[in-house]
Amino acid sequence: SVAFHPTAPLLATGGLDNIVKLWRLSSDNSSATCVATLEGCRSSVRSVAFHPTAPLLATGTDDGIVKLWR
Repeated sequence: SVAFHPTAPLLATGGLDNIVKLWRLSSDNSSATCVATLEGCRSSVRSVAFHPTAPLLATGTDDGIVKLWR
């Protein structure tokens, strides 16, 4: 899963490896650099979503768990 931050040059990814990564986009949006790795999910990350105004990232996993990351 991929989600673009609504205002910052960031995106979040989640995958089958149970890991969420935050990426900073380059100024021309042609590349991205991993700036954080969030571990703690016990199954595949199927969805990621940024809150539109608060500094929160929500993730949903195959085992039905929703996490909020600050």
